[in-house]
Amino acid sequence: MSKWLHSRKGLIEGEIVAEDAIWTQIQLKGDQNLLSAKPGARLPFQDGEILTVRTDFLKLIPEVTP
Repeated sequence: MSKWLHSRKGLIEGEIVAEDAIWTQIQLKGDQNLLSAKPGARLPFQDGEILTVRTDFLKLIPEVTP
């Protein structure tokens, strides 16, 4: 499982299932509430859903191992 910070949706956790230069599809791990286009609004997403986001808005958060 990986974590990304999306510049518009916030923290996303899951696995990449498809990607290209423009779009990335992530299968979500766990239920998540992500920001929507409406300021302050959050949309619920369920475990296993596939979310498609712009690749250039994602920043991988490195895993820290103790």
